[in-house]
Amino acid sequence: MKLTDLGERKLIKRFIKKLGESKGDNLEDDCAFIPFGNQYLLLTSDMIAKKTHLPPEISAEQIGWFIVAINLSDLAAKGGKPLGLLLNMGLPSDTSVDFVERIAKGAGKCASFFETHILGGDTKENPELTLAGTAIGMVKKENFMARKGADPGDLVCVTGDIGKGGAGLFALKNNIPNKLELVRPLFEPTPRLKEGMALASSKTVSSSMDLSDGLAYSLHLLKELNGCGFEIEMEKIPTSNEVSKVVDQLDRKQSVKAKKDFTLYSGGDYELVIIVKQEKIRQAVNSVKSVGGKLTPIGKVTKENKVVLIDGGKRSQIRNLGYEHFCGKKGGSSNQSK
Repeated sequence: MKLTDLGERKLIKRFIKKLGESKGDNLEDDCAFIPFGNQYLLLTSDMIAKKTHLPPEISAEQIGWFIVAINLSDLAAKGGKPLGLLLNMGLPSDTSVDFVERIAKGAGKCASFFETHILGGDTKENPELTLAGTAIGMVKKENFMARKGADPGDLVCVTGDIGKGGAGLFALKNNIPNKLELVRPLFEPTPRLKEGMALASSKTVSSSMDLSDGLAYSLHLLKELNGCGFEIEMEKIPTSNEVSKVVDQLDRKQSVKAKKDFTLYSGGDYELVIIVKQEKIRQAVNSVKSVGGKLTPIGKVTKENKVVLIDGGKRSQIRNLGYEHFCGKKGGSSNQSK
């Protein structure tokens, strides 16, 4: 058996089994969380490589921003406040010094924007440009937002707007006009740190994770972890301006399929999917609004172990599709991953 037969998720499960005694839930969440007095120390790591994440159109500054932002997104999903990041670089020997300095500029700009710092890291020679980040954060134990905890009747919500990652990559691959503008949210994602910290402080959240691999893929993962199902209403999902700008340039049949693809099956949005108790939804929405963000209810948790879409009055199952490393694209249109 090869990794192409298995895929990233099944590989991780097999890897965890071989570790022996472990921290259990730590290995199934966005971050490792280590007790530290009345808080958790949060640790998360994410890696990108030229072939799988960095199309030719992305600038060196955007590469630096991207590696920092995707690591901070995992902290956001737990309600964490960042303390800093470590940044490791594998570089081909013929890489220009200017290119590396521009990566550093972009990484520093992103860290500064989110009020944190690059603390150090490692640099090695490598045949392909590869970057790995490690983000460190803190959150009060009572505020920590785990992936597990969803119950039937809870409401499913998302921050921000969905589909910008998939729409941007589609524009890039299909040479849609203004493609570099449309792809900017994909290359320069905004981790929802303020929203995550506000939600954590509100104590309204029963389950949380980020949407790096797409809404459908994330919902299926939460279904498996929580032993529940979801019922999502298509018309309630807030779609981004990038989605509208792309689908408006397609014929009707293409546009319907593309909109659903971008919204459900494409990664690269780095929004949060949040499960909230019904009686606390107003409090949760207001907490995000108070920091300039947006939280939108799009469905509910069900007892039935299925992920169902209601679209135009019709019910259908949302397939477990999205990008997965080693076996490639599974129905989505983004090459971004966790």
